[in-house]
Formats: sequence, structure tokens, C-alpha cells
Amino acid sequence: MNESSLTNARATQSWGATLARTLSAIGVRYVVFSPGSRSTPLILACEACKGLETLPILDERSAGFYAIGLAKTSKKPVAVVCTSGTAPANLLPAAVEANMSGIPLLLLTADRPPELRDCQAGQSIDQTKLFGTQVRWFHELSLPRFHLDALSYLRQTIVQAVGTATGSNPGPVHLNFPFREPFFVEEEWANPPMPEDLEWDHFLQQVSHPVATRTLLAENLSTLRPFRRWLVLAGQTCFRDSATAVANKLGAPLLADAFSPVREETCQKRVLHFENLLRDEAFRAKATPDAVLSLGPLPTSKTLRSWLNRLDLPTWVVEPSGRNVDGLHRRAVHLACDFEELAESLPKIETEKGWIERWMEAEAEVEAKLSEAFAQITNLFEGKVTHLLSKILPDDCDVVVASSMPVRDVEWFWQAGKGKRRLWGNRGANGIDGTLSTALGVAHASGSPTFLLTGDLAFLHDINGLLAKNISNGSLTVVVVNNHGGGIFENLPIANLPPFEKCFATPQEVNIGKLCEAHEITHAKPENWTTFENLIREPVEQGIRVIEVVTDRKSDVKTRQNLLSLGPST
Repeated sequence: MNESSLTNARATQSWGATLARTLSAIGVRYVVFSPGSRSTPLILACEACKGLETLPILDERSAGFYAIGLAKTSKKPVAVVCTSGTAPANLLPAAVEANMSGIPLLLLTADRPPELRDCQAGQSIDQTKLFGTQVRWFHELSLPRFHLDALSYLRQTIVQAVGTATGSNPGPVHLNFPFREPFFVEEEWANPPMPEDLEWDHFLQQVSHPVATRTLLAENLSTLRPFRRWLVLAGQTCFRDSATAVANKLGAPLLADAFSPVREETCQKRVLHFENLLRDEAFRAKATPDAVLSLGPLPTSKTLRSWLNRLDLPTWVVEPSGRNVDGLHRRAVHLACDFEELAESLPKIETEKGWIERWMEAEAEVEAKLSEAFAQITNLFEGKVTHLLSKILPDDCDVVVASSMPVRDVEWFWQAGKGKRRLWGNRGANGIDGTLSTALGVAHASGSPTFLLTGDLAFLHDINGLLAKNISNGSLTVVVVNNHGGGIFENLPIANLPPFEKCFATPQEVNIGKLCEAHEITHAKPENWTTFENLIREPVEQGIRVIEVVTDRKSDVKTRQNLLSLGPST
């Protein structure tokens, strides 16, 4: 190696070492990466750093969603490293989900140096602002230099990136690292030389998480006093104690999102079966609120959203990040305040007599009707899978739910637990991308039994996630509801048209058992509910197990509609 190459290699090694040390000092634990040549300086440094756990995932799309699962569970930012070319393009779906879910990801992409761009050099594309508006911030680093001032610039750039990713509006950030070859000196890779005037303790002394300040309430909360029939909506981001305190002060029914912590806690004012209630015309007539308070994003229920739209009520939307989370564009006052601060500041409201009782009595009546109806369903029905899981899963476990029908069945048929189960899902973009990989990430970081409830298409769409099984330390039971296609589309008007089966249902005949066998993963296919329950009650201690429940999507639609028609007055 000539002098010029040695200088470049050592500068590049110092770049990687500074990145790894700074990430560790600021609290990053996990670095998920996909193998590649151009990212070598970053990977070697992270692997050599004792404070970081490096996790290799072959498929970049899976890597991004695996990182989302880690970040959701650990509640810390997670770094994702990949090489140049099409590799970072495969991180876009995860970037979109992280953006819309507020998940702190550090997307660290290696790149060709400027002289190898726009000249058909291999694995070279325009990576500048590759993720567009899906990231909170983008920055392209300079080419590495073996000087303390250059490393200080790199350190502060990383601090800024982590601060942006974890701030009041958390989400993904993108740093692009151009590197020239050679990338390292073989004898030095684990402990590369650094500039003489660099002392690590001093260099990293000021590295810490940024302190976020909360904005004061902009609205005079005394304006809430005239209303007597409040309705509170608890989104997935609002803590249980804050949501409960708000509902108690307003004397309001508390409608919980599918992934809201409220759903799994004891709360006298909690309403889970609002889908059934709001489909009942007689109930709606006597249960119309005069004001609404939304804590975070709205639940997905179209029935709830259309009802709120028609009512056009005075509304307050609380979102600490200051983002606009009201897809209905309601006539609302937006409060960019902390949920706890709101709960403490709210005045106690004197509610209309019988208001909360109206909701709770109707909720209990629907719950009884649903329990009786489910007891009579003996055939394998996807909605009963969800209902049974809510009854028999361990008290202390993590449950990842796929988008499409599974999350809706959770919102409609899930029974409340005893306060320790944690529900997760990629609700930012509500896509099926990376569902399995996200669950694997949750299982790896959780330490508790983890379960994934997914449809067959979502499972197959992310089947490359199974390639991570050898590096995953968690316990994951995958419950695949196999109705041989896109069951959710059966609920749309298009289901009655001739092109439906080919163009929308996307039927598939994959032998999931053989697919699991190819990956050396345990597979079970219960033919009745007793066998299914026994399998769920015995989760694997470590590794992945797939339980395939075969249902009929045509009959599932009819059964589900019958269940949702069970209202307090029907």
C-alpha cells in the first residue's frame, strides 16, 4: 500500500471509529446492516465497538423493518447501515414507515466519491436526498480527513442527527458517507490509529442526548368548561395514565386505538367495541357528544371517522410533536403539548347525568353478545383467531399485528388484558412492508414471548425476513391466517366485479409448511380451536415457529359483518 493509499485508509478508518464511538456514547445500542463493500469502514468500526451490537440482515428492506422493531421495543434510536447503489433504495419503505410512525432510525448509507458519480461507475446512483420528505433531515458528509477538526465535525453531525431523530418530532434521518478506496489497513481494523491530539474521554465528554423542552399550553383550558358530553379518543402514542386521567377529569368515555396502551389496562371508562356501538343507529341518537378530545392520531375505524366528520363538533387535538395528525381536517384546536402536562392542567368538568353510564352499559351489552356469538363459531374464522389470542396469550408478552385485516380485527374483537401485554404495529403508513422483519426485531429486543398476527400475503411479502432467524435471540410465534389471498379486498365494492379474483384478491397457493421446512422452522397447521389454543399456550423458548390457520375469505366476510351488526339495541 503506497503512502497516498495508506493516508486515505487511515482517514477512512478514523471516520468509522468516530461514528461508532459517538453512536455508543449517545445511547445507540443496535446497528443493523446489510453486507456490502463500500460500507466496510462503518461496519468494521461498529463491529469493533464494545458498546454496539451489530446485526447482519441480508435484505436491506428487511433490515430497515428489523430496525423499526428494535427501535419500537427498546425506545432508542437504531442505526441502519448499507452499501451504495440500489441498496439504500430498498430502505425507502422502512423510511416511509418510520417517518409516519415517528420511529427514530439513523439511515447511514455508504456512497461513491464525487469522481465516480454520473459516469456509469458500478453501484453508483444519485443518493443525495434519496428519501426526499420521508426523513426529518439529510446530510452528506465530506470525504474523510485524518484531522481532529474533521472528526469533530463528524461527531457533531452525528449528535445533530440523533437529536433530530429523537426530538419532539422523532423520525428517520439520513446521513450519506462518500468513501474512496482503500477502506482499511488489515492489521489496524480493530484498533485503528487516530490523530495524536485526540483523547477519547475528552472528545466524547459533551456527547449526550439533547434535552427536549415542552411547549406551554396555547389554549386557555377554561374554554372546555361549557361542554357536558365529552368524548376522548386515545391514540397509540398516548400513555395509559395520561389518557385515563384525561377521561376522568372530563367524565368521558375513552375510545381506544387498536395499539393504545389503554386497551391493555384496567380503566372504567374505556370503550373497545365502538365499531359495533356506532353502527347502531338507536345508540348513536342518544350518545352524541358535544365536544371531542383526541390524544394523538385517530383510530383507523372508518365508521368512527365518518361519524366524527358528520358531527362536526368542537375538537381539541393533542400531539406533543406538533405534527398534524388529524387526517379528517376537523374544526380543531391543535395543542402541541405533553400528554402528562395536559392531564395535570385540565379542569374537572361536571358532566351530564347518565352520560358515561350510557356508553358503559352499551359496551357491556355488546361484549356479552360478542362473547356468546364467538362461542358458537366452530369453523376456523379469522376474527376468532384474534378474539382467542386476546383471551389466551400470556399476560407478559409482545404482540405484533400486521396491517390490513389483522389490525382491524384487533380493533373490533380484541378483549382487554391484565395490563402487561404490549401491542405493536406499523401504523404510520399502514402498509404490509416488513411485517415479519419488524416482529423479529421486537422479539430480539423484548426478552418476552413475542407473537405475530399476520395474513398470508403480508407474511409472504416479507418472507426474506426469515433469513434473520440465525441472528435473532428472541422467541417469535407467527400466527398466519391463510385465506389464500387478500381478504380485506373482499369488503370492497370491487369484490362484485369479474376482474376481482385475478386483479385484487391476488390468490396464492404457496405451501407454507414446505416454505418453513426450507428455512428449518417449525410449522403447525391446527384443524380445530382446541389444537390452536394448545399451541398458543406453549410458545417457543427461542427461535421462530409458524402456526398456519386456514380460513375461507368469502365466508369470513359474512361472519364478520354479522358480528359487527351486534349492537346494544339489535
